[in-house]
Amino acid sequence: MKKRPRLSILVRIALLFLTAIIISTILTALISSTIMVTDAARQNIRLAGAVATAAKTALGSKEAVYRLHEDEQYRDQIRKTFRFICSKTGARYLYMYTVDENEYRHYLISAARDDEDDMRMDEVYGYGKVQKLPLYKSEKNVLEGDADEDYVFVDNSYGHVCMYTVPVTDYGEVIALIGVDYPIEDIADIIKEKFRLILKLEALVISLAFIIALFLIRRSVIRPIKGLSERMRRFASDRQYSKQDKRSAARFEDEMTDIEKSFEEMALDISGYIEDIESLTREKLQTATQLEVARKIQCGIVPFEYAVSGNGYEAFGRELTAKEVGGDFYDIFAPGEEKICIVIGDVSGKGISAALFMVMIKTALKEKIKAGNSLSDAFTAVNRDICLSNPECMFATVFALIIDTKTGEAVYINAGHNPPLMLGRDPSFLKAESGTVMGVFDDIVLKEETYEFHDGEGMLIFTDGITEAINCDKIQYGDDRLKETVRIHYDENGLSYHPDMLVNSIIDSVKEYAGDLEQFDDITCAAVVFRRDDKDQGGRI
Repeated sequence: MKKRPRLSILVRIALLFLTAIIISTILTALISSTIMVTDAARQNIRLAGAVATAAKTALGSKEAVYRLHEDEQYRDQIRKTFRFICSKTGARYLYMYTVDENEYRHYLISAARDDEDDMRMDEVYGYGKVQKLPLYKSEKNVLEGDADEDYVFVDNSYGHVCMYTVPVTDYGEVIALIGVDYPIEDIADIIKEKFRLILKLEALVISLAFIIALFLIRRSVIRPIKGLSERMRRFASDRQYSKQDKRSAARFEDEMTDIEKSFEEMALDISGYIEDIESLTREKLQTATQLEVARKIQCGIVPFEYAVSGNGYEAFGRELTAKEVGGDFYDIFAPGEEKICIVIGDVSGKGISAALFMVMIKTALKEKIKAGNSLSDAFTAVNRDICLSNPECMFATVFALIIDTKTGEAVYINAGHNPPLMLGRDPSFLKAESGTVMGVFDDIVLKEETYEFHDGEGMLIFTDGITEAINCDKIQYGDDRLKETVRIHYDENGLSYHPDMLVNSIIDSVKEYAGDLEQFDDITCAAVVFRRDDKDQGGRI
């Protein structure tokens, strides 16, 4: 595994501060630049408007415009006036022109604020010069009377300027236009200077704050952390915490002193905890070993799966415990010639106690039934016996079925268990009294009922671990889904039932439905099918 580079907390904090300074500076520059341009534009618009109005006032009449064509001396006088206005207001260019029907500009007067620009303007835009470039929208708005005055920002060979246009009118008729080009850069330079000053002050304040913060962090955080780290390293090596490892007295109480105090308390307790954990680990290993032995013993009493067949029947049972040992049980045995008995039960609780209680009920019921007792007598007697020796007040739900494999006649008894599913052309739940659970009342008499199976019919007996299994949405598997699974098996197997395939498909369906969720209850399922024939089908599978 590649070793990662070490980077101290102080360096990380310094990098964080540096990053914050850079980001803050960039954001300040971006925001200030936006404000600068916006303010410059607004300032230019106001100044350009004022200059244009002043130039318009200097001419002011239709006669004055016509006089520019006729009197060269007057033109020079107005040009000097325009030049004076530019020098006093900071406008770069001030000019006057007319627009013909082809939208060509015919210049009358032009002036600039410095000598070089003024000479160039006189050569290019002096009296009689014509410009055939398209008019700007602001010029059209003024000419067409859509605006009393208008402006546009222009980038040309003369720079980035605000071009402000006002009309010279005579009784509502626009006879000429006055244009002012005001440079944005002039105001932007002033704003940039202020911006640089702000950045310097900001950098100074942040640098001072950075130095003070590093000093405080080093003293209040880094130094205590190093000391605590050293004490933790010594404690991790020998698991002992001595008086020399205690922290020195601090001048102030803060979060770091709280952490150090908590470490001291933790260190003093961990030694005792380690001994307890080692003891618990030994006990857990012993318990795990005992549970594994109990699981193997339970497998001998209630196998994970068991199949049996004979003349007139096929039966199969399977169990999946939620823990190492469980409280569900099933049994398939022959109580006499031409008879097969299936018993299935669900004991309250989990673990060793439930398993012991289960073994007691299963063994007692099998003994009573094989001795020739009726189901009613066997259940009543076993219930009375376990009620007399049930200090934990545990109980069990049990269902038992005995089939005459020659005639299909059957008797069954239900002690509070789920009603079984009858396997026929249309699977349906057996409508029978649920009875009273075993282990609660010692004076009850459990009654048996009868049923007659036809060829190919059978019974599916199961515990609530199947129907009450849930998926990730906390929805139970349910009775309807169980019936649908049984019906699919019946259709896919030529309208017949095979107990082993049926039980396995049901359990697989439940496991798939639950997905990755942990199994929370034991799952037990058994099926028997009556076959009316005289062939020996091979005995135990």
